[in-house]
Amino acid sequence: MMAFEIKMGELQRERDAAAELQARKDEAKRRAKERAARKRAEDNRLREAKRLATEEAEEAQRIAVTRAMFEKERELRAQRMRQEKVLRKKARAKEEERLRKQEEHRLQTQRIMQEQQNAIKRRMKEMELAEQVRLGASHLVVLGVFCGFTSLI
Repeated sequence: MMAFEIKMGELQRERDAAAELQARKDEAKRRAKERAARKRAEDNRLREAKRLATEEAEEAQRIAVTRAMFEKERELRAQRMRQEKVLRKKARAKEEERLRKQEEHRLQTQRIMQEQQNAIKRRMKEMELAEQVRLGASHLVVLGVFCGFTSLI
């Protein structure tokens, strides 16, 4: 019986050793699964962090581009306003010059017309005087003929 008990003890030890070996294998497998799960979780976390960082960088880039476009448009608007102001100033100066020349021309035309009117009036007076002299001389001739003054003729 002893041999049976020894044999049973050996079998029990072998079963215990096999069970312990299986338990160690199961534990190692469990730890490997946990490590793999932690690695997957870490990989996912890193991937998500990388995705968020990329999105933030893209958003920052969009904001920078938008801001640059806004600044450029604002500068172009300011430049356009400055150019329009210069053009308005030039147009105003050109209009003032045109009005000055127009007034100058009007005054010159008025002076020429006045000179012509004065010349016409002078000529009319000269013609009237000449007519009066001619009429006065013919009256004298007529008077002289009637009065006997033939030496005047």
